[in-house]
Amino acid sequence: MIVLTMGTSPVFASSSAFTIFKVPYYDGFKSYERGILENGKCIFHKNTRQYELQKMAQSTKTGFRMVNRRYLVAVGSRFTDDIGQYVTLVLKNGKRIPCIVGDLKADKDTDESNTFTENGCCSEFIVDIRRLNEDLKDGGDISDYKTTWDSPVSAIIVHDQNAFTD
Repeated sequence: MIVLTMGTSPVFASSSAFTIFKVPYYDGFKSYERGILENGKCIFHKNTRQYELQKMAQSTKTGFRMVNRRYLVAVGSRFTDDIGQYVTLVLKNGKRIPCIVGDLKADKDTDESNTFTENGCCSEFIVDIRRLNEDLKDGGDISDYKTTWDSPVSAIIVHDQNAFTD
């Protein structure tokens, strides 16, 4: 195991099976990105890995897009630039949310560390907007989905596993 620190704070830890990235404290906002529009069409171009992953995905009754019982999310390039990469969001309260990278936040749309967007979000859940709860649509914060999700992301674990090679 390798652990990198900045001052006395660990920045990330790595083993052969995963890498853990610490996320600086923020207010905990987790937004959503439309993967499936009101008309049922996918937002991604057909010749992309994002589109291929959407073809593998299913929408839950609550509107989340999932593959292999993992939520599809968009993250910044600080964590990975590999569509299909397995990641786990670790919340400050200890809750772990299993995810797969379904899209990338553009570097121009994130801060200098390529972690947060301008709304302070480090994870965007990809949803089927036709099924997403109206309160979540209006509020824009996926943290309101479950009480256990109402906690900031404190780390993101990037696993050495990809949906395209499973």
